[in-house]
Amino acid sequence: IDEKLAKLYGVQAGDDLTIKLAGQTTRRIHISAVAENYVNHFIYMSPTYYRRVFKQAPVYNTNYVRFKQATKKQENAYADRLLKQAGIQNVTLMSTEKATNFKMLDSMNLVVLIFVISAGALALVVLYNLTNINVSERIRELSTIKVLGFYDGEVTMYIFRENLILTVLGIIAGCFLGNWLHAYILQTAETNALMFS
Repeated sequence: IDEKLAKLYGVQAGDDLTIKLAGQTTRRIHISAVAENYVNHFIYMSPTYYRRVFKQAPVYNTNYVRFKQATKKQENAYADRLLKQAGIQNVTLMSTEKATNFKMLDSMNLVVLIFVISAGALALVVLYNLTNINVSERIRELSTIKVLGFYDGEVTMYIFRENLILTVLGIIAGCFLGNWLHAYILQTAETNALMFS
């Protein structure tokens, strides 16, 4: 079975899974391996295993055609010719499927951009407010330190030391929490028939 299907049902190689084909009773199949697949779900069986599970020979209702070299126009013309034949209900061009899926995933770029801009703006606002509060609360201390003869660099470091420590701690914590948040967002954005790498 495919990886997303295994994740949805909480199974792995070596487990059993209950499936039901249209018009038949439920059957249990043994999962020998989990395959990497990103769109839709598939269960792969050998003809021998299919016969053993369903007690009948498999009925093949799909043909895969691979073009060596074809333009979009040639692919569409071939699909139109196939659809005009009796017994053919559907033709799916993988190039069209691929383009559709990539177009859908391209919309994720906007979401990522919004997150990055929002996080950057939030960081700037927080740092500005921290510095502003730090300076306004310590204005008398700073005046006293200047009168005592401290140099401008020492006074500046006195103000920014707290912010630098918080920034370094934020970067360290952000590396771990950001990684977790990224994984959580991708898992939340996935649909049941889609898996992100």
